Amino acid sequence: CPCCGQTTAATVSATIWVEEDVLALCNRAYELADAGGAAEVELRHLIEAMEQTAGAAALVARYGCDLAAVLDEA
Repeated sequence: CPCCGQTTAATVSATIWVEEDVLALCNRAYELADAGGAAEVELRHLIEAMEQTAGAAALVARYGCDLAAVLDEA
């Protein structure tokens, strides 16, 4: 467990179905993290991936969110 350090074991095997666009966005965030030498994907990687994806950028802009400004804060 990341919070307390206790060892955890999976008790149930499950498959999680993910929308293809969401999966592609997460994969891009992983690529950005990996290219930058990060040990894990951080929020800034996901935001940068969204910024590079026209559909995602347009969606959040429609709700008044400026990804560039958020990235500056992350």
